[in-house]
Amino acid sequence: MRHRRTISHLSRAGSHSRLMVRNLAVSVLKHQRITTTLPKAKAAQPLVERLITLGKTGSLQARREATALLGDRAVTRQLFGSLAPLFKTRHGGYTRVLHLGMRRGDGAPLALLELTERLVIAPPPQPTRRKKTPPSTPITPSQTPAPPRVAPSVKTAPPEPKRPSRPQQFFEGIRRLWTRRQPERGGSGQRGG
Repeated sequence: MRHRRTISHLSRAGSHSRLMVRNLAVSVLKHQRITTTLPKAKAAQPLVERLITLGKTGSLQARREATALLGDRAVTRQLFGSLAPLFKTRHGGYTRVLHLGMRRGDGAPLALLELTERLVIAPPPQPTRRKKTPPSTPITPSQTPAPPRVAPSVKTAPPEPKRPSRPQQFFEGIRRLWTRRQPERGGSGQRGG
């Protein structure tokens, strides 16, 4: 009997569904929000909540469990270092699932799985380019530069006509092969008279 067995395998083998849910959890913790199908979001939500609870505990054992579940040490460091302190005052409800409608291609229901508290990540500062400033010494009228000399105009040869590109040459050749030749009227190849 299946009493109280609520794990959804998402029409996959058990090992495949576990790995997929784990990858979704890693993505949620790394990016703080992901767009996926509604059943996948509902399957990944409990794992993400459990991982955040482990992050709030902060013990060595909790860190080892989180590393075993995630399989990614960088995400574990991020979970224990910056994400878990955001949820210190919360007693659950670390994630939410928002319905987004249907996917255009196959009509699957889409959902947004996101953390309720998110880090504000400022965009990296753009490097500023320094403009070259003109020299600060004033120029007296006697020091004014002479106007630039203009070279006499030289007539250039007209540009060569453009040759067609290789694909155009190729298709032109095929077009010539397939055009029908009309038989000449008159005496070409006909007997009689």
